[in-house]
Amino acid sequence: MTALPPRGPGDRKSSHEQVQAASAVQDSVEKRPGEKSSCVVAIDGPSGAGKSTLAAALAYRLGCEWLDTGAMYRAVTLAALERGDDLEDGAVIAEIAAKSTIEVEGVKAGLLDKGPTLRSRPGPSVPAGPGAKTVGERSQEGSSVRSRVLLDGRDVSVRIREKDVNEAVSQVASHAGVREELVRRQREWAEARPVSVVEGRDIASAVLPQATLKIFLTADSQERARRRAEEMGATDTSEVAHDIKRRDELDSTRRLSPLARDPSAIVINTTNRSVSDVVDEIVAMLPYDTCPSFPKPLPDSWPERDPYYTIGYRLCRSIAIGAARAWFHIEISGQENLPSKGPFILAPVHRSNIDFLLIAAAVRRRKLRYMVKDQVWKVPMLGKLVSSLGGFPVHRGAVDRKALKQAELALKAGQVLVLFPEGNRRSGNLVEDLHEGAAFLALREGVPIVPVGIGGSERAMPKGSKWIRPAVIQLVVGEPIFPPSLPQGSRVSRSAIQALTAETASRLQQLLDSAENRAQARRSRSQVERITRP
Repeated sequence: MTALPPRGPGDRKSSHEQVQAASAVQDSVEKRPGEKSSCVVAIDGPSGAGKSTLAAALAYRLGCEWLDTGAMYRAVTLAALERGDDLEDGAVIAEIAAKSTIEVEGVKAGLLDKGPTLRSRPGPSVPAGPGAKTVGERSQEGSSVRSRVLLDGRDVSVRIREKDVNEAVSQVASHAGVREELVRRQREWAEARPVSVVEGRDIASAVLPQATLKIFLTADSQERARRRAEEMGATDTSEVAHDIKRRDELDSTRRLSPLARDPSAIVINTTNRSVSDVVDEIVAMLPYDTCPSFPKPLPDSWPERDPYYTIGYRLCRSIAIGAARAWFHIEISGQENLPSKGPFILAPVHRSNIDFLLIAAAVRRRKLRYMVKDQVWKVPMLGKLVSSLGGFPVHRGAVDRKALKQAELALKAGQVLVLFPEGNRRSGNLVEDLHEGAAFLALREGVPIVPVGIGGSERAMPKGSKWIRPAVIQLVVGEPIFPPSLPQGSRVSRSAIQALTAETASRLQQLLDSAENRAQARRSRSQVERITRP
């Protein structure tokens, strides 16, 4: 069976009708022994349909992880090619699959009982509206959304997409021993997570037949060839179209787990559709009644997608900046140290509840994201206000993996992440006992930390105060602290985190002292001027 043809306008059922039809078939599927309940969105489809891009974008919207199963088969194929083994020898290729360590980046190592560790990484946000990327369009960095893949500790993310692997992967994937080994690992990966997105060519039909929602993506042949050629950097789409047709036939006619649409899968034609449009359609189908573990779509895409948050952000920020400058007589130095583009972590000292407003006044041309204590969302209107300003909740007192993932996604999307490394508000002029989250994220994502000293905010609203007083406030923005580059495929070491945290603490202490001294000097000048004024 080859890829399904595009649906015409008259053939398209509503999302509600498709979900009802899919549920009827889904209920008839018996659960396999050993499978446990988890909320999984299975995305299948032929090459060039946009599976990886949409899986990454959907996982980003839901704040969960995604797994590119095709990358695993490509890694095994590359291992076999490099060894020079006979690709038709199923026993030999199956042994390679069993002994190879394959990491699809995102999840910490050691989760599975044996064999390769599977990792996944949510993809970047995708803008909607005019200028939005269509499914399969290349990102600003010049490459499509793909997993970072390590084969036996070596980064092969680019190598597994090259022509020789493309031509051989279908043959490798046809061996029963290879599929048995990799499917086992894929199931364990999905079962270990309450919510996930898994994409491939037989996820709904063979790997995870009990998936909560099954999506089958398709696109017309010319569009699929154009996308794949763009991904490969090829100029001639005719050869790419021939390769796609050949692989479709191999995948759809193989005896074991052929490329086929599961009867309960909902077909979505991605031709000339934006990523955000398709993701919106899938999100609208999520069955929250039968799988409450599905998180409500996170407000991560608020700057680009939601008019409410865009208007709220601009309005609230304008008010905050105006109030900060008028009420607090704020003065900012070192703004030239703020990167004009690209992600970075803004790390201010924390002496008052008004600090986040002061930071908004300092960074005027970039949208900001904040980690904010989750108690704020207990007051619905306050929670909406904080969300409109770019805040997302973090549970203090324990490692909040969801908040950490939100922070990672913000940086991957090129945004500015505001983290107060001291955690709770402190009193006095001593910077000590920093939390290590800022250093960890900077090392993991390879982004700089920009430290900020704030002087005078504690006088305006000290800890425990319910009222804000006029005050002279000074902000001093320090030079970016660039984390050391880590070897490809290596993990963030404890010693590296501690060293970067110590450097950040030292720089923050210098900036806080400078900010407080400047604020004090300005207050003294103001007092002298009042006394000497005729």
